Amino acid sequence: MSITISYNPGLNSAAWRPIKFECTSDRYASTAVSVTGVTSGTGAFARFAVASHPYLVGDVVTGTLFTGGAVAYNVKMTVTVISGAYFETDEPYVASSTGTVTRSNENFQLKAQIAVFTGTKLNISGVTNPGGGLIRVTTSTHGYAVNDIVLIEGTTSYNGTYKIVAIISATVFDVTATYVASETGTSRVGPIVGTKRVYPILVGGSPIFRFNVAGMLQTSLTPDLVDSAPANIQTPNTGAIQKFAVLFTEEYDDEDGLITSKDEKLSSFRQALRLTLQHEETQTVSAFLMGSSTQRFLTNAPSSKNIRVGEEEQLSFIANPAVTYKIAYEQYIAGVAQAVQYTAGVLILDDRGILPVNSNVFNAAHSKVIVWLVDAGNAQMSEKRTFVVDTQLYAKPVRLYFENYLGGFDAFTFTGEYTVEHSNKKTGYTRSLASGFAVRDRGINDLATYSLNPTEVFSDLLTEAQALWLRELLDSNNVFKKDIGSTVFVPVNLSDGSKLIYTTAEAKQLKIEYVKSNANIVLGN
Repeated sequence: MSITISYNPGLNSAAWRPIKFECTSDRYASTAVSVTGVTSGTGAFARFAVASHPYLVGDVVTGTLFTGGAVAYNVKMTVTVISGAYFETDEPYVASSTGTVTRSNENFQLKAQIAVFTGTKLNISGVTNPGGGLIRVTTSTHGYAVNDIVLIEGTTSYNGTYKIVAIISATVFDVTATYVASETGTSRVGPIVGTKRVYPILVGGSPIFRFNVAGMLQTSLTPDLVDSAPANIQTPNTGAIQKFAVLFTEEYDDEDGLITSKDEKLSSFRQALRLTLQHEETQTVSAFLMGSSTQRFLTNAPSSKNIRVGEEEQLSFIANPAVTYKIAYEQYIAGVAQAVQYTAGVLILDDRGILPVNSNVFNAAHSKVIVWLVDAGNAQMSEKRTFVVDTQLYAKPVRLYFENYLGGFDAFTFTGEYTVEHSNKKTGYTRSLASGFAVRDRGINDLATYSLNPTEVFSDLLTEAQALWLRELLDSNNVFKKDIGSTVFVPVNLSDGSKLIYTTAEAKQLKIEYVKSNANIVLGN
């Protein structure tokens, strides 16, 4: 294979940071070789004798310095046959001569096609050996096509990415792999979400093809705010992590100046995560992969927060697929710790999970609750988070959920001053009334009314840690309001007037101005 992937991104990558692949190709170098003679080869085409050569079938080469009747070789040709001491081209044999042949793959570039595995997972019922270096995979009705990129998971021997080479039936397809045994697992295809072509750059004097695919992957990622019922809060949106692979293909001009495609290389699957890492943080996501007491949930919130009875938190995390996770929680009554309790396993979808903090783990009898993740043997798999139960009464508390920098959803309750207005914008026109008009006839007409309810809320005074964290609310593009007792997340948009207010040298307060993302529906003329 002439394409080599010299650098892969990590298995898990933040999609709002660069996700880079680097490749090399052994077709790229413009290598000249000396021809010691020409004979008639396969099909009476020219066979060029050389001491050695680096050429590959499909290369475009240009002949020079051939003389006499062999001047016909001083043209662009395509390599059709290779051997150690000779190569053949598509130029007919006319005469023997010496000369020089130079690889001239012009306009050489690599094409990258990004496949994201969003297709439905199908169960693999078995694998057979059809021979020819292939495996034959049987699933339920698949709808796949030749050249589709497929991800196989859950097997012992065949996990990985493949290009489908044959469709045998509506339930059977072939891919290139070494047969080991019949196994079960899952398969799903990855539609192409984008294509990039790049020319080589010189890195340390060597030609490298460098791709950053983050921008195209961002379009396939979605937030993972989920329904608030305790029964299903553990089911995240599968768009928050997307498994993907990249198919690299050589492209260059043939002897007629037309683009030709040659060797391909398919990367192993990687995962793009809907998160960004700030400059002050680690630039890998390993700190968020659950597996020990130091691993972090996808939040920058202080480790201790207030929560009211009826409210909930959604602690998102990245899971190790080899681990079965459970929720551990320690309740406190009147400041006294109770026995640690454990829930059933947390549902993991594409290595993403959510730990719910809701009525399943605390109620009005508790002063606080501490939660964390454990494995099947109750070994600690995450940091611990403390939630202090707030029993105070507030005039008009407003709880906002917002997507944070790490792609999880945080929540904060505003318990300070609260104001709401009703305002609108109208569009209209004025017409002249004819003689004999009735009193009810209208000269100034309202065509449409855009109705708004801008709301302004204040937090109580904040600590430095809270203020730093809540900057993420101001920057968030996904903010929702939800009241206690409601199961509906109402989307809202923050106005430019939202800001952190420093009331003294030490005290800090957050003011939020927002409107509902969907304006009131009113009648129009």
